[in-house]
Amino acid sequence: MACSAATAGRTRTSWRLGTVTTSGGTETQSGGTRKAPRRRRRGASGDGAATANLGLLRHQARTLALQALYEVELTGHEPRQVLATIQAGEEEDAAGDGEETEARPAVPPLVQGYVERLVHGVMLYLYKIDPLLEEFAPAFNREQTPAVDRSILRLGTYELLYERDVPPKVAINEAVELAKRFGGERSGGFVNGVLGRVFERREASAAERADANSGGADGPSR
Repeated sequence: MACSAATAGRTRTSWRLGTVTTSGGTETQSGGTRKAPRRRRRGASGDGAATANLGLLRHQARTLALQALYEVELTGHEPRQVLATIQAGEEEDAAGDGEETEARPAVPPLVQGYVERLVHGVMLYLYKIDPLLEEFAPAFNREQTPAVDRSILRLGTYELLYERDVPPKVAINEAVELAKRFGGERSGGFVNGVLGRVFERREASAAERADANSGGADGPSR
Protein backbone atom coordinates (compact mmCIF):
# COMPACT_ATOMS: atom_id res chain seq x y z
CA MET A 1 0.00 0.00 0.00
CA ALA A 2 1.61 3.24 -1.11
CA CYS A 3 2.02 6.11 1.34
CA SER A 4 1.01 9.57 0.11
CA ALA A 5 3.25 12.58 0.60
CA ALA A 6 2.26 14.74 3.55
CA THR A 7 2.56 18.05 1.77
CA ALA A 8 2.13 19.48 -1.69
CA GLY A 9 5.11 20.11 -3.90
CA ARG A 10 8.04 18.00 -4.91
CA THR A 11 8.69 15.08 -2.58
CA ARG A 12 12.14 13.58 -2.16
CA THR A 13 12.89 10.25 -0.55
CA SER A 14 15.51 10.29 2.16
CA TRP A 15 17.39 7.01 1.91
CA ARG A 16 16.90 6.01 5.50
CA LEU A 17 14.07 3.56 5.90
CA GLY A 18 10.96 5.11 7.34
CA THR A 19 11.59 8.79 6.53
CA VAL A 20 10.15 10.93 3.76
CA THR A 21 11.50 14.46 3.38
CA THR A 22 9.13 16.96 1.75
CA SER A 23 9.19 20.65 1.00
CA GLY A 24 7.23 21.17 4.19
CA GLY A 25 9.27 19.07 6.58
CA THR A 26 9.83 15.41 7.44
CA GLU A 27 7.20 12.70 7.64
CA THR A 28 8.29 9.64 9.61
CA GLN A 29 6.98 6.16 8.86
CA SER A 30 7.38 3.16 11.14
CA GLY A 31 10.10 0.60 10.59
CA GLY A 32 13.25 1.95 12.22
CA THR A 33 16.29 3.56 10.66
CA ARG A 34 17.78 0.78 8.53
CA LYS A 35 19.22 1.92 5.23
CA ALA A 36 16.98 1.51 2.21
CA PRO A 37 18.26 0.55 -1.23
CA ARG A 38 20.13 3.38 -2.91
CA ARG A 39 20.88 3.99 -6.52
CA ARG A 40 24.46 2.97 -6.94
CA ARG A 41 27.10 4.72 -9.02
CA ARG A 42 27.05 2.77 -12.23
CA GLY A 43 29.55 2.35 -15.01
CA ALA A 44 28.86 3.45 -18.54
CA SER A 45 26.38 1.44 -20.56
CA GLY A 46 27.22 -0.03 -23.95
CA ASP A 47 28.49 -3.18 -25.55
CA GLY A 48 30.11 -4.34 -22.30
CA ALA A 49 26.71 -4.75 -20.64
CA ALA A 50 25.48 -6.99 -23.46
CA THR A 51 28.32 -9.45 -22.88
CA ALA A 52 28.05 -9.49 -19.08
CA ASN A 53 26.67 -12.47 -17.24
CA LEU A 54 22.86 -12.53 -17.33
CA GLY A 55 22.71 -13.47 -13.67
CA LEU A 56 24.74 -10.43 -12.65
CA LEU A 57 22.62 -8.15 -14.83
CA ARG A 58 19.43 -9.47 -13.28
CA HIS A 59 20.92 -9.13 -9.81
CA GLN A 60 21.53 -5.45 -10.51
CA ALA A 61 18.03 -5.15 -11.97
CA ARG A 62 16.45 -6.64 -8.84
CA THR A 63 18.28 -4.14 -6.65
CA LEU A 64 17.06 -1.23 -8.77
CA ALA A 65 13.53 -2.67 -8.94
CA LEU A 66 13.49 -2.94 -5.15
CA GLN A 67 14.58 0.68 -4.84
CA ALA A 68 11.77 1.70 -7.22
CA LEU A 69 9.11 -0.36 -5.44
CA TYR A 70 10.26 0.97 -2.08
CA GLU A 71 9.95 4.56 -3.30
CA VAL A 72 6.49 3.90 -4.74
CA GLU A 73 5.45 2.32 -1.43
CA LEU A 74 6.80 5.08 0.78
CA THR A 75 6.06 8.22 -1.23
CA GLY A 76 3.18 7.39 -3.55
CA HIS A 77 5.18 8.39 -6.64
CA GLU A 78 3.94 6.93 -9.92
CA PRO A 79 6.00 3.89 -11.03
CA ARG A 80 6.67 5.46 -14.43
CA GLN A 81 8.07 8.57 -12.74
CA VAL A 82 10.44 6.53 -10.59
CA LEU A 83 11.52 4.36 -13.53
CA ALA A 84 12.21 7.42 -15.66
CA THR A 85 14.53 8.75 -12.98
CA ILE A 86 16.38 5.44 -12.83
CA GLN A 87 16.68 5.28 -16.60
CA ALA A 88 18.17 8.77 -16.69
CA GLY A 89 20.79 7.60 -14.21
CA GLU A 90 20.13 10.50 -11.86
CA GLU A 91 20.57 10.27 -8.12
CA GLU A 92 18.87 12.68 -5.76
CA ASP A 93 20.86 14.23 -2.97
CA ALA A 94 20.22 12.45 0.33
CA ALA A 95 21.80 15.20 2.45
CA GLY A 96 18.55 17.13 2.73
CA ASP A 97 19.54 20.34 0.94
CA GLY A 98 17.10 19.76 -1.92
CA GLU A 99 19.76 19.86 -4.63
CA GLU A 100 20.37 17.03 -7.05
CA THR A 101 23.76 15.46 -7.61
CA GLU A 102 25.36 15.18 -11.01
CA ALA A 103 23.73 12.80 -13.47
CA ARG A 104 25.03 9.23 -13.47
CA PRO A 105 25.57 7.12 -16.59
CA ALA A 106 22.36 5.58 -17.87
CA VAL A 107 21.42 2.08 -16.77
CA PRO A 108 22.42 -0.57 -19.37
CA PRO A 109 19.45 -1.47 -21.61
CA LEU A 110 19.37 -5.14 -20.57
CA VAL A 111 19.20 -4.13 -16.91
CA GLN A 112 16.66 -1.38 -17.50
CA GLY A 113 14.41 -3.74 -19.44
CA TYR A 114 14.26 -6.23 -16.58
CA VAL A 115 13.79 -3.46 -14.00
CA GLU A 116 10.73 -2.23 -15.90
CA ARG A 117 9.44 -5.78 -16.34
CA LEU A 118 9.71 -6.44 -12.60
CA VAL A 119 8.19 -3.16 -11.43
CA HIS A 120 5.31 -3.20 -13.91
CA GLY A 121 4.72 -6.90 -13.19
CA VAL A 122 4.51 -6.37 -9.43
CA MET A 123 2.11 -3.46 -9.84
CA LEU A 124 -0.02 -5.37 -12.37
CA TYR A 125 -0.47 -8.40 -10.11
CA LEU A 126 -0.46 -6.56 -6.78
CA TYR A 127 -4.13 -7.40 -6.28
CA LYS A 128 -3.18 -11.09 -6.27
CA ILE A 129 0.23 -10.85 -4.60
CA ASP A 130 -0.79 -8.91 -1.48
CA PRO A 131 -3.68 -11.18 -0.40
CA LEU A 132 -1.39 -14.20 -0.77
CA LEU A 133 1.31 -12.57 1.35
CA GLU A 134 -1.25 -11.54 3.96
CA GLU A 135 -2.31 -15.20 4.17
CA PHE A 136 1.24 -16.41 4.83
CA ALA A 137 2.38 -13.37 6.85
CA PRO A 138 -0.57 -11.91 8.81
CA ALA A 139 1.50 -8.85 9.80
CA PHE A 140 2.37 -8.09 6.16
CA ASN A 141 0.39 -4.84 5.93
CA ARG A 142 0.89 -3.80 9.53
CA GLU A 143 3.46 -1.52 11.10
CA GLN A 144 5.52 -4.51 12.26
CA THR A 145 6.59 -5.21 8.68
CA PRO A 146 8.87 -2.45 7.30
CA ALA A 147 8.18 -1.10 3.82
CA VAL A 148 11.44 -2.49 2.47
CA ASP A 149 10.51 -6.02 3.59
CA ARG A 150 7.09 -5.70 1.95
CA SER A 151 8.72 -4.57 -1.28
CA ILE A 152 11.16 -7.50 -1.23
CA LEU A 153 8.33 -9.99 -0.63
CA ARG A 154 6.29 -8.54 -3.49
CA LEU A 155 9.27 -8.70 -5.82
CA GLY A 156 10.14 -12.28 -4.86
CA THR A 157 6.53 -13.45 -5.10
CA TYR A 158 6.15 -11.92 -8.56
CA GLU A 159 9.24 -13.74 -9.83
CA LEU A 160 8.12 -17.03 -8.29
CA LEU A 161 4.63 -16.91 -9.78
CA TYR A 162 4.99 -15.04 -13.06
CA GLU A 163 8.61 -15.22 -14.27
CA ARG A 164 8.80 -18.90 -15.13
CA ASP A 165 12.23 -18.59 -16.77
CA VAL A 166 13.65 -17.77 -13.31
CA PRO A 167 14.37 -20.92 -11.26
CA PRO A 168 12.48 -20.85 -7.92
CA LYS A 169 15.71 -21.29 -5.97
CA VAL A 170 17.20 -18.23 -7.69
CA ALA A 171 14.10 -16.10 -7.04
CA ILE A 172 14.07 -17.01 -3.34
CA ASN A 173 17.83 -16.71 -2.82
CA GLU A 174 17.97 -13.32 -4.53
CA ALA A 175 15.12 -12.02 -2.36
CA VAL A 176 16.81 -13.33 0.79
CA GLU A 177 20.07 -11.62 -0.18
CA LEU A 178 18.23 -8.32 -0.70
CA ALA A 179 16.59 -8.75 2.71
CA LYS A 180 19.95 -9.38 4.40
CA ARG A 181 21.47 -6.37 2.68
CA PHE A 182 18.69 -3.83 3.16
CA GLY A 183 16.51 -5.26 5.94
CA GLY A 184 16.93 -6.00 9.61
CA GLU A 185 18.56 -8.89 11.43
CA ARG A 186 15.56 -11.17 10.98
CA SER A 187 14.51 -10.03 7.51
CA GLY A 188 16.41 -12.77 5.68
CA GLY A 189 14.77 -15.60 7.60
CA PHE A 190 11.37 -13.92 7.42
CA VAL A 191 11.54 -13.51 3.64
CA ASN A 192 12.88 -17.04 3.17
CA GLY A 193 10.04 -18.55 5.20
CA VAL A 194 7.25 -16.61 3.48
CA LEU A 195 8.55 -17.20 -0.06
CA GLY A 196 9.03 -20.88 0.75
CA ARG A 197 5.31 -21.10 1.45
CA VAL A 198 4.50 -19.17 -1.72
CA PHE A 199 6.55 -21.71 -3.68
CA GLU A 200 4.76 -24.63 -2.00
CA ARG A 201 1.41 -23.10 -2.93
CA ARG A 202 2.60 -22.67 -6.52
CA GLU A 203 3.65 -26.31 -6.76
CA ALA A 204 0.42 -27.56 -5.18
CA SER A 205 -1.66 -25.51 -7.61
CA ALA A 206 0.37 -26.81 -10.55
CA ALA A 207 -0.14 -30.41 -9.38
CA GLU A 208 -3.89 -29.86 -9.06
CA ARG A 209 -4.08 -28.48 -12.59
CA ALA A 210 -2.04 -31.39 -13.92
CA ASP A 211 -4.36 -33.89 -12.20
CA ALA A 212 -7.43 -32.12 -13.56
CA ASN A 213 -6.05 -32.12 -17.10
CA SER A 214 -5.04 -35.75 -16.83
CA GLY A 215 -8.47 -36.74 -15.56
CA GLY A 216 -10.16 -34.91 -18.40
CA ALA A 217 -7.99 -36.62 -20.99
CA ASP A 218 -8.55 -40.10 -19.58
CA GLY A 219 -12.27 -39.72 -19.03
CA PRO A 220 -14.78 -41.98 -20.81
CA SER A 221 -15.57 -41.06 -24.38
CA ARG A 222 -19.12 -40.62 -25.52
